[in-house]
Amino acid sequence: GPVRLSEVEAQQKEILMVVRRLADEGQISLGGNGEEAYV
Repeated sequence: GPVRLSEVEAQQKEILMVVRRLADEGQISLGGNGEEAYV
């Protein structure tokens, strides 16, 4: 069903935090535009 935009944005921020942490740890490398992550 429908999801509130604020909930979606909060989840996106959590995902970004995890992705950035993984990139910092060298687990993944981020593409130049920051939009795609390569595992």
